[in-house]
Amino acid sequence: MVMPATDILMSAQRKSRNVPPTKGIANIAKRERNKGAKQLDALMKELSVPLRTYTENFPKRRDLHPYERSLIELTFGEGYYEQVLGRVDALRKRITSVGKQHASVCAKSTTKREAEERLTEGRKKLEESFQHGKHAVDDLVNVAKALRSMPVVDLHIPSVITWLSLQELFGERSFCKIAK
Repeated sequence: MVMPATDILMSAQRKSRNVPPTKGIANIAKRERNKGAKQLDALMKELSVPLRTYTENFPKRRDLHPYERSLIELTFGEGYYEQVLGRVDALRKRITSVGKQHASVCAKSTTKREAEERLTEGRKKLEESFQHGKHAVDDLVNVAKALRSMPVVDLHIPSVITWLSLQELFGERSFCKIAK
């Protein structure tokens, strides 16, 4: 199930704030920069891991049965399904690069105050980049809802679709003979 973008962000913020610094660091400035870098890294991971999971677990269009492929095409339009998955993956890459950049900057700070400022700045930038691309996640939620409501046809079990396809193949008269 795909979580809405706001839920992903709130969960990531809550989990990243609870990350403590590495134990045994006596210097206050080093401890604070360690804490800042670890919290930014945790926020980045908590935001990007669900997005990676979604893009990996959604079926690729080329792996689908032709019937399912045509249903997706008719439901969403040509290329929309792949476009949404691509936008979610691009969001994940952007969050990863911004998070790594700001965690590195925070780890290089010299004072406690500078580390705290860089931590808040990094959090703000990560949240802004996620908010900027959250429409991709919302679109993915809508795609998932539509996919769940699509009909599933097992081609090994006779059904109306199979009978209709037989009618197209053999003509209406032979279909009436088969149905009797």
